[in-house]
Amino acid sequence: MRIDDRTQPPSLAAMPECAPQPAMPAQVWLDKQIRASLARATGGLSVISASLAGLDWALQLGIAPAKVVQAWQVWLQHSIEDSPRLLPTTAEPPSVDVSDQRFADAGWQDWPYRCWRDAFMRNEAFWESLTQDIDGLSRHHQHIVAFCARQWLDLFAPGNVWWMNPTVASAASSTFGANFLQGAHHWLQDASELLSELPGLPAGRPALEYLPGRDVALTPGKVVFRNANRDTTRLPYRLHSECLHKLFLGNELATGKLCVGGRPIALSDLDLPLFVAGTEHDHVSPWRSVYKLHLLTQAELTFLLTSGGHNAGIVSEPGHPRRRYHVYTRLAAAPYLSPEQFLDMAEYREGSWWPAWHDWLVAHSTERCTRQAPARDLADAPGAYVLEP
Repeated sequence: MRIDDRTQPPSLAAMPECAPQPAMPAQVWLDKQIRASLARATGGLSVISASLAGLDWALQLGIAPAKVVQAWQVWLQHSIEDSPRLLPTTAEPPSVDVSDQRFADAGWQDWPYRCWRDAFMRNEAFWESLTQDIDGLSRHHQHIVAFCARQWLDLFAPGNVWWMNPTVASAASSTFGANFLQGAHHWLQDASELLSELPGLPAGRPALEYLPGRDVALTPGKVVFRNANRDTTRLPYRLHSECLHKLFLGNELATGKLCVGGRPIALSDLDLPLFVAGTEHDHVSPWRSVYKLHLLTQAELTFLLTSGGHNAGIVSEPGHPRRRYHVYTRLAAAPYLSPEQFLDMAEYREGSWWPAWHDWLVAHSTERCTRQAPARDLADAPGAYVLEP
């Protein structure tokens, strides 16, 4: 009888390959380089995914002529209604919603800027109607098409075209055109930096250095605490990559396939008491999934289920209203209890779960020691970490 490895419990699954992986074949390396180059050129966006979404949208819209005709009718109706404002002598209240901060400047109410503003708003509503609620178009493809349409519209928005923007015109008038010279200077600097990064070209002007504490992040302050082991922004690349791929994506620790020091490890190797917390409405780590830790170890395990979600359930300081939790300790090598049995047997308590956690820590800790006085004013803000490469 053949046993499918996918249905086996971790104890019967094949041992993981802990030996060093063989060298990558040349054809695989070439494919990876092409994909990496394409990702750099597109900023990480998938050209294939966007193309498929665009094709799907075009085909679905092609068999929905009534929707297209309706969009054109609405656009034409609004164009006729806005036509009186095309005359410079006409003074009417703006048609745009005052809550739209893109056109909050009073200059958008003047002619001819109001004409460009109203035309843009009509086109925006037109394309919005053609990229939403299309029968047969998947929700994912609809989001991609709507996002792309939004980017193209913003690219040609009157606020992003200098001769259509009243704020730019006002600045040009007050500076006698010096704002255009300053903008051209910044553009040349940016172009020089981009060209200097291209391979095979001579190095351009050195990149500008905006140092935190000197050019940016100028808020005064002091560094009062340092602990590199708890700073998740300074993880080594390999640690960060392996945590994401092996622990989160592959879940190798739970299946006994995670290798450390050339051998596989499992939670069943640990012989120490565990305190595990879950929250009732956790959308990231559902508590019934967290409860499966009971299946991976025979050690003493205290499981606590608290009210709240992924954040509020954990950050639940004493005194917080409407907090409650269930807690139960399974002794070492005791029989397994299902989540439903846990709820029936666990002790129910009102209030924050932090005191219960504190009591558990005290019961499993050594004698108290003298606390080391914290250092003060280790350095001026923003500190040294942000300056490191």
